[in-house]
Amino acid sequence: MLLFFSGVPQLRNRDVLALSPIKISLLVFLYLLLTACSPSPDTTAGKTEESAAEHAVKHLQSHYVCPMHPKISRDAPASCPICGMDLVKQKITRSKDNSIVIDLTPNVIQKLGVKTEAVEKGRLWKYIKTVGYVTYDENRVKVIRAPTDGWVENLGVRRAGLQVKKGQLLMELYSPEFLAAQKTFIAAQKKDKSGVLKKYGQRKESVGVRDHLRYMGISDSLMNEIARTGRVQHRIPIYTHQYGNIIRHNVRKHQYVWEGEPMFMVADLSSVWIEANVY
Repeated sequence: MLLFFSGVPQLRNRDVLALSPIKISLLVFLYLLLTACSPSPDTTAGKTEESAAEHAVKHLQSHYVCPMHPKISRDAPASCPICGMDLVKQKITRSKDNSIVIDLTPNVIQKLGVKTEAVEKGRLWKYIKTVGYVTYDENRVKVIRAPTDGWVENLGVRRAGLQVKKGQLLMELYSPEFLAAQKTFIAAQKKDKSGVLKKYGQRKESVGVRDHLRYMGISDSLMNEIARTGRVQHRIPIYTHQYGNIIRHNVRKHQYVWEGEPMFMVADLSSVWIEANVY
């Protein structure tokens, strides 16, 4: 077409009559044909924008790629020309959070050591050889402390390592505070006008003293016996609260202890822990 337009000025300067009618008709036909096929500037610009949009849409359409060779891509179902596998349909979608998706080439995947596996439900584990220490279960360890100040008497368990049963007598504690509280408790029973037949726990005058004795670890059965007999007990019995072994024995006979001081530690060894160091 460019060659034809370059020859048009020359045709205008020549004598048209010198050409044969057949040549003139042929030149006119070619001129009209090329003029009709050549797009105008406005039309060309519109088609350029449309083709760019269509090109962007094509990237979001479904493609068929090879699972082994991601570079092989087709617009229709086909086979991979390299390995012969059927191409798999792949649809490229935009992320909701507009995050950047990075595609790795097979060479980079091989260098990074990326491995993929089908998702399945199972137990995730790994064998690790390490050092562990058998220790006590913290939920099965009980510390027995001194309920009040006093002297240790009548030790029922004399050393650590011995096995004890629930409710077994460990020791008795002589406490001046316990003696004073008992005298107040007995005196409150005599002032009570609720009647002897009423339960000892319902006597109003002795409620405060009863709470004081309960704070020192005195059981309700022992308090009821003191109220019923009116006799003072000289020692506080200390019992175990669970089955286990004595792992701490911190008292000796005639030793003076302070309130809250730990005297025994009992651990139930039917269930133990293993503390392992995993680096």
